[in-house]
Amino acid sequence: MLTREELNRQLWGAADILRGAVDAADFKNHILSLLFLKRLSDVFFERREEILREWREAGKSPAEAEAIADDPDEYGDGAYFLPVESRWPSLMKVAENRAEAIDKALVAIEDT
Repeated sequence: MLTREELNRQLWGAADILRGAVDAADFKNHILSLLFLKRLSDVFFERREEILREWREAGKSPAEAEAIADDPDEYGDGAYFLPVESRWPSLMKVAENRAEAIDKALVAIEDT
């Protein structure tokens, strides 16, 4: 687990990298968008795990529980269903054009 000091150092380093590529006035908007996207993804996966657990406990097979967890109607109570391309792990797998992938992820969220 990261200490607070290590986390601060890593975040500051990431901010320095971004600041070099982004106008200072736009920096805040980019960071807030990333934080928003990360939080949506975290909440989505928390709810997804609850859905999977609930349906497995109700006697569904793992495959059935997965199919149910892929239903957008199962989400609510502060958790939004995220398309696969908008989920944080999917974005972290993108090697090139990550900014474009993030833009597409945000558009996909708007469209759901």
